[in-house]
Amino acid sequence: MALEDGAARFPGDRRSPPLLAEVAEERSQWARALEIWDGYDAGDDPKAAAGRARALLRLGRVDEATDGLERLLAREPDSVAALREFAAISAELGEAAQARDLFGRLTRTGAEALKPEWFAGL
Repeated sequence: MALEDGAARFPGDRRSPPLLAEVAEERSQWARALEIWDGYDAGDDPKAAAGRARALLRLGRVDEATDGLERLLAREPDSVAALREFAAISAELGEAAQARDLFGRLTRTGAEALKPEWFAGL
């Protein structure tokens, strides 16, 4: 509630939509999260693209989720947010070879946000 209350107090703050989307995701309100990400004027923000892909995946729109991340990675091949989300989606979909490749690329970026459990079972 604190994140939601803070974002509601400052609706014009560019940090508000990602916070509201995060709240929706934590509540498994995927349609609401997608609505927020779609309305967020983030430009080419990789974190917004990753959040949108996550919501699309949970809504069963896998092709849209992966297509958006592929387009982002074509523009920004070292995007940590896009690599991390695409790797997690690939692993969840059972696409182990693609997940390993993406996690490898992520590792080579020097990303400190890696979680060892992502590599389990690959």
